[in-house]
Amino acid sequence: MSRLNVILLALALSGSVPVVAFALGPAGPRSPIAQDSTRKETERERIERKARKVMELNGTKEIQARALDKMMDAFKNMALPDGFVDKFKSRFDIDHMIDMAVKVYADKLDEPTLDALVAFYGTPGGKAFAAALPEIQDELLAGGMKYGQELATDIMHETGK
Repeated sequence: MSRLNVILLALALSGSVPVVAFALGPAGPRSPIAQDSTRKETERERIERKARKVMELNGTKEIQARALDKMMDAFKNMALPDGFVDKFKSRFDIDHMIDMAVKVYADKLDEPTLDALVAFYGTPGGKAFAAALPEIQDELLAGGMKYGQELATDIMHETGK
C-alpha cells in the first residue's frame, strides 16, 4: 500500500463529522435549483435546499477547507511528483464536495429531520456545536491519520512489505 493510499484511507476513516471526502480529478457539473421563478420547486429540490442549509449552518465548507489544508500538509511530507500538491489543491473543488454531500444528505435524511437540524443549528446550543465542529474535525482527522498510518505500518511489517 503506497503512502498516498494510506493517507487517503486515514482521511476517509476520520471523516465522521459531518462529512470529509476527497476526489481526484475535475469537478462534475453542478445541480442548481432552477432560476425560473414561475416554476414550482420540486420536493427533491426543496429537500436538497434544506440539506444545503444544514451544511451551511454547521460549517461544512469551513471543515472541508481545513481538512484540505491538513491533507496538503501531509502531502508535502510525501515523495510525490513535483507539482502534485499545487495541482491537487488548485483542482480540488470544495463546492463540488458540498454538492455531492447535499445529495447524500437528501438521500439519507427526510424533510422533518432536515427541518429539525435547521432549527437546532438556530439555537444557542446548535450555534455552539457548529462553532466547535471545525476543531472537533481537526482532532478526528489527526487521530484518524495517526491510527491509519500505525495500522498500515503494522500490517506492512506483518506481511513483509
